[in-house]
Amino acid sequence: MTSPSTGTPPRRGRPTARRGLLAGALLLSVATTAAAQAMPGAARGAPLVPWQRDLDDALALSRATGKPLLVCVNADGEPASESLAARRYRDPAFVALMEGFVPVIASPDVHTDRTHDSRGRRVPCSRFGRVTCDEHIRIEPLVFERWFDGTRVAPRHLAVSPDGEVLFDLYLLNDLGVLDTRFSGYEGAGEPLPDVTELDERGLLASPDAAARERIEAVAVRADADVRLRLVLGALSDTRDVAHPELLRLGLRDAEAHVRRAAAERVAADPTGLPTDLLAGAARALHDDDVLVATVLAELGARDDTASQRLATVLGAAREPSEALDPAAWSRKLSATDADETPPSARVLEGLAARLDKELAAAPDDAALRARLARAYVDLARAQQDAGAEDVAYLWELARAEARTVIDGGDAPAAAHAVFARTDWLLGGTAEDAARSAARALPGLFVEARSPFAAEVLDVLVQARAEQALATLDAGTLPEPAWISDVAAGARLLVVHPHATPWQRGAALDVVGALALDGLHADLAWLGVTERPTAAVLHEHLRWHLLRDGDAARVGDVYEDLLATVGPDERPAVRWYQAFARLQAGDRLWDERRPDEAAASFRASLEGFDEALALDGTLTNATGYAALARTGLARVLAARGDLAGAARELLAGLDPGRRDLLDLPDSLGETPRFVVMDVRDRLLDGSPTDDERALAASLDGLLEFGR
Repeated sequence: MTSPSTGTPPRRGRPTARRGLLAGALLLSVATTAAAQAMPGAARGAPLVPWQRDLDDALALSRATGKPLLVCVNADGEPASESLAARRYRDPAFVALMEGFVPVIASPDVHTDRTHDSRGRRVPCSRFGRVTCDEHIRIEPLVFERWFDGTRVAPRHLAVSPDGEVLFDLYLLNDLGVLDTRFSGYEGAGEPLPDVTELDERGLLASPDAAARERIEAVAVRADADVRLRLVLGALSDTRDVAHPELLRLGLRDAEAHVRRAAAERVAADPTGLPTDLLAGAARALHDDDVLVATVLAELGARDDTASQRLATVLGAAREPSEALDPAAWSRKLSATDADETPPSARVLEGLAARLDKELAAAPDDAALRARLARAYVDLARAQQDAGAEDVAYLWELARAEARTVIDGGDAPAAAHAVFARTDWLLGGTAEDAARSAARALPGLFVEARSPFAAEVLDVLVQARAEQALATLDAGTLPEPAWISDVAAGARLLVVHPHATPWQRGAALDVVGALALDGLHADLAWLGVTERPTAAVLHEHLRWHLLRDGDAARVGDVYEDLLATVGPDERPAVRWYQAFARLQAGDRLWDERRPDEAAASFRASLEGFDEALALDGTLTNATGYAALARTGLARVLAARGDLAGAARELLAGLDPGRRDLLDLPDSLGETPRFVVMDVRDRLLDGSPTDDERALAASLDGLLEFGR
């Protein structure tokens, strides 16, 4: 057995000639400081300006305190903007001059590759700190429209009194020292913002100040489940002006299912004005509740932005019945316990095709006979491929020609449409033609729903409809709802079809993910691995779902549930996949600055690989992945200052006989070579002991061998 790769799921495989469709306060300080270290000017420290998160919050605070609003505009690549971002916004003396204002930052540029981690925690902008990139981008057009009279220039610093009077508007300055002079004129203006350390939970929830938001979110991150649930339920209030979408976002990513559900229900109960990604998360979590999902979709559909309308269309259509398929009836047919007929051999099918061809010569107008011949060619192509044939395109071409003739004659049977859909898609025809024929054919294929041919036509319907939908979305318009309905129905059936290939099942999950049908994807990924516990492509999708939508520290628990359902023959492979999932979870936990949990995940991964190999010695690739797990452990130990322990992990995991291991990337794209070099250099830094010198020499030996 071969392990899955660390990359994206396969996109399309044999037998096709086409390509497929896809392939808290302390926390804030830590994240901001770490991000700043990668920036020019980082030696001057982290960003320090106490930006507010949005314009409404800042205006409310300005009115409440009497401090003027200060709008700061900044743009990448402009020298004065660069100087402000890298120096003055990180200079305590300059920032102290801004204490007389309520500041917001407006910038159209992205500086950090994500705004939240997989647990829903904020990832502050590396350039400005405190706010996310989405927030400073969202403010820019608002301040431009309100105050800038068509002049978009950066840097710019505009002060507005609580009653709306523009106090100054500074831009195109030859000397940034002007800012110091003007800012100093407002020192002590208004009342100071409340000290958030003196606010209780109710006070924190009632405050629009970013500092109060940070504090209550930090509580939510570290509190027990009961407190987290209470904060989720209190995030929105009919009697309080301040809403806390970030508490809901944390709730939607909570480790406990009941907290996640409560967050989703709270979003659905009052979705107005909430960010689109929260509505999408709620719809994903509530996909089994038609009433609540309908409420979310209605809010999305009523918004005037394209992204919300697209999401409403796709999520809504996936819940509607397909005209081509009745999933309930097909599912009953597919779950029948009757034994399937043994498919004819290639030799038998060759004889059948020859006989039908001869009969057709005598009766060229017999559409039913011609459709049978077209079907025989398709079945023969499949049989030859199963026997090892590399090129059967000529049979697809023969089949397509016969099927096209029947269809052009009018009133064609389902078999002709089915053959044309399958072969035209394989030979590079349009998604529109293939999808149309597949939709016409499938009702007539119900009698042979369990056949490989029916699975092939289902695959065409799913892939072609998805291609139509994605092309339309890429063009900025909305797809036909029926296309999405067909994708959802077909994917459900392919995942459980007894004769669907692993690629067909994986490709169905691929397009469901591409269309952001996340609730359906989660269901089908789990269903797929329970139906086919050893299928690598299905485990790729399960891991993708678990690591993107769940808590990486809980990945192994999901696999424990799966292990409880499989037989002895399947247990080694599932244990292997669990170990691999824990390896990737360790990478994710490290990336999320959760080192203790990352180390635990890496250790559990090593134990899992050992157990899997003990159960089945034929399992492959454990050496390389075990090396990555030990490298992950070494990274954690080195970060704690245990350089000797880190070196021992590296020496235990990296076989000098395997040069390739030094350059084997983990799921973050990092390799053991960098960790080995870092640990070696740090061991020799300062006044190393004899043991440290010896460990460094051993690591250097690994590097020498690996050159």
